[in-house]
Amino acid sequence: KLFDQDPFEPSGAAQTGPRIPGLIAGRKVEGLIFDLDGPILQLNFEAVDWIAQRTSWAAVLISKERRRRFAYRSMVRLESTFNFILSQLWRAERHDSLTRYQPLLDEMRGYAGTEQAVLQPDIVRTLQTLKLQYQLALVSTREEQAVKRILEQTGLGDEMFDVVVTRNDVRNILPSSESFVVAAERL
Repeated sequence: KLFDQDPFEPSGAAQTGPRIPGLIAGRKVEGLIFDLDGPILQLNFEAVDWIAQRTSWAAVLISKERRRRFAYRSMVRLESTFNFILSQLWRAERHDSLTRYQPLLDEMRGYAGTEQAVLQPDIVRTLQTLKLQYQLALVSTREEQAVKRILEQTGLGDEMFDVVVTRNDVRNILPSSESFVVAAERL
């Protein structure tokens, strides 16, 4: 939409009214907010394979591919629960528990470790193109230092995003909208 290109095949009649690039619902788009894990970084689904392997006892009834799909859907459904747990540990200032459980919860959310972070294909070119026309913001459930290391390591650096909002900047992390509200206010 932002490049005035439809991402899918048309499902109905073509638009008959004028199309104005850069407008959504008649409002000018001034900035874009991206979540770090998923849209920018590739997710790591080793946990899906681990679960499928550990449930091989069910192979008589459920194929490996179906066990993988079930594990993937479970990871997606549980992401907000894992984020809630992290938020509560952060709010309660239980940094010892947070340090201990974060790697496991990150793995269960499909988040690659800081050192293993890999960019989505063509994301740098896409962000550079969008940056010419829009302000860009990044939100993450990760701590500020981890996000900085990832941005440096992947070559995105400080210049790509006008605003970066991390777990350190908000009281409630995703799925709460607080990160997005803070990012929009700072843009």
